[in-house]
Amino acid sequence: MRFKRSFVIKISVIFVAVICGVVFINYFKEKVELSEKTNEYFPNLFNGSRYFFRVGYPNEWAINSGANGFLIDENSGLVLEMYPLIKTQETPMPSAESTAAPETNVRDETALINIYYRPIEKDNIIDLEQALDIAMKELSESDRNIEENEISSATELETKNTKFKKVTYSYKNGTFPVKGEMYVAVRSMAYYIIIFEAENDIFAGSSFIKYKDTFYKILEDFRFSVFDH
Repeated sequence: MRFKRSFVIKISVIFVAVICGVVFINYFKEKVELSEKTNEYFPNLFNGSRYFFRVGYPNEWAINSGANGFLIDENSGLVLEMYPLIKTQETPMPSAESTAAPETNVRDETALINIYYRPIEKDNIIDLEQALDIAMKELSESDRNIEENEISSATELETKNTKFKKVTYSYKNGTFPVKGEMYVAVRSMAYYIIIFEAENDIFAGSSFIKYKDTFYKILEDFRFSVFDH
């Protein structure tokens, strides 16, 4: 059975196009995976695939997230809590033999990072300035009772992965002074709010100063995990 030359040429062109497509997809996938791998600072990674972001954290920190990757709190859009761990010794049981009590990691309640996800309705446009205004209003109206003069002017920060708007603030939690930093990032499908708060008693030992460098590395590692649609 003989085939026309034009038919053979068409089949050959289609075959070559399919092969080139497969090679290109595999190459692009490898580049993305390599890029994500080299961007990771930490041994642990939270993949918020439902909310299109990824962020790493060190072994000395732990996280709390919603069941099955859903929100912790639907009203606020809280996706993730991150907090430092401190070592403490367990109280040993009375014994005739004197042995050192084992160390265990417990949560340090004096510092916390919260990450919020806020979807943007289709055909709506919210830019970084508008997203910051929304977040600022919520911050001012929260139960923190922050005085207006305790909130800084907004500044911009751009990491290698994300562009943010930032404000700092302070307030009293009972008798404890607290310092916070709020960062807002936006994309076409959603905007994100990242808040770092810690006790800031300079005389008793500031948790804000203690943990701020780790927080900045976590912030640097925060990145969107898919392309905008």
